[in-house]
Amino acid sequence: MDVFYFGDDSRRMFGALSRPSRAAHTGLVICPPFGDEMVCTYARFARWAKELTEAGFAVLRYHAYGTGESDGSGAEFSPEGASNDARTALRRLREHVEVEQAGFFGLRFGASVAVLAASSARPDFAVLWSPIINLQQYFRELLRLRLTKELVHQQAAHVKITAKDMIGELEAGRSIDLLGYEVSPDLYRQMSVRASWPEQPPAANVLWVARPPEESRAVAVAETWRGRGSQVDLRFLPEPVFWEDFSSALPHQFMDVSFRWMTQRVRTGQGIR
Repeated sequence: MDVFYFGDDSRRMFGALSRPSRAAHTGLVICPPFGDEMVCTYARFARWAKELTEAGFAVLRYHAYGTGESDGSGAEFSPEGASNDARTALRRLREHVEVEQAGFFGLRFGASVAVLAASSARPDFAVLWSPIINLQQYFRELLRLRLTKELVHQQAAHVKITAKDMIGELEAGRSIDLLGYEVSPDLYRQMSVRASWPEQPPAANVLWVARPPEESRAVAVAETWRGRGSQVDLRFLPEPVFWEDFSSALPHQFMDVSFRWMTQRVRTGQGIR
C-alpha cells in the first residue's frame, strides 16, 4: 500500500492506494462519509480495500480536504469541495494505475459526493451504499443529533442552544460546532439547497445497496436514472446501521453483493447472479 499526499499544493489530500501484485483489472475510489460515520467505518473500509486488492482491484482511499489527515480546516469542507476532491482522486487513480475500468464507491454522504462528482468525472461505474438523497434533511438530522447528545449523553436539563440558534449563527456567517466538527456557512448553504439528486445518472452502470426502509425513495430515483439509459441494480438488505456502530463488525451482505456486482456486471457486462 502506498500512502501519500496528492492534489494541488493549495489543496493537498491524504491518500492510501492499495494495488494487487498482478495487473489490476478494476479501480475503485472510496468516497468517505461525513463526521463520526467516517470514523466508524474507517477500519472497515481499510479491511475491505485489502480484500478487494487481493481479488485484483486497485483501491484508493482518501480524506477530503478539510478532514482527517488532509490539509485544510473543517470550515473549508463543503459538498462542492468534496465532490471536486472525489474527481481529483479518480483522476489520480487513472493516472497512476492501469485499469480496464474505474469507478466510485460511497457510503451515505460519500455516496452523495460520488453522484455529484460524477457529472464531470465520468466514472465507468458507481457503487452506492445507503446514499443520502436529501442533503437538506440530512443537515437537519445532524442538528437534532447535536441536541440529543447534549440532552442524553451530557445529562443536561435543557439544551443550551436550539436548532434555530445554530441556523441563525450560520446564516449570520459564523461557523458552529456540530458533534465536534466545525460546520461552515458554506456547508450549510450548499446542503440547504439540495433536497433532491441530479436526474442525470452518475454512470452507465450503478449498484445501489440500501436497507429496506430506504426502498421507496431509492426506487423513484433509480427509475429516473433508468429512463436516462443507466443500468441501475437495486438491492435492499437487512444490514444493521453499521455506520453508527464503533465495533469492527463488517457489513458482509453489502460487501458480498457489491463484490459480485463489480466482478460480474462491471467486468463482464452481466447482472448479479
